[in-house]
Amino acid sequence: MTLALIFVSLAYISVLFWLANWGDKTTPWAKYISHHPFVYALALGIYCTSWTYYGSVGTAASDGWNYLPILLGPILLFVFFQGFLRKMVLVSKK
Repeated sequence: MTLALIFVSLAYISVLFWLANWGDKTTPWAKYISHHPFVYALALGIYCTSWTYYGSVGTAASDGWNYLPILLGPILLFVFFQGFLRKMVLVSKK
């Protein structure tokens, strides 16, 4: 059981690295897929979900209400700093 779990984990990580390597290539198809807005939205969603889950759950369990800044940071960024986000997207597209 343990050997199978290790094998599946290594295969999963290998596929992720292969996809990342393929996305970095300069072929038109790789550029089209890796620069699609849907990919950016998914990456942001995964980042924010993992950040919130691991950050807020761990901090709330150990420090109580000190987890609030973890949630307020992204909220304030999206509400008040749209110009900054727009510039960041423009730079990432160049």
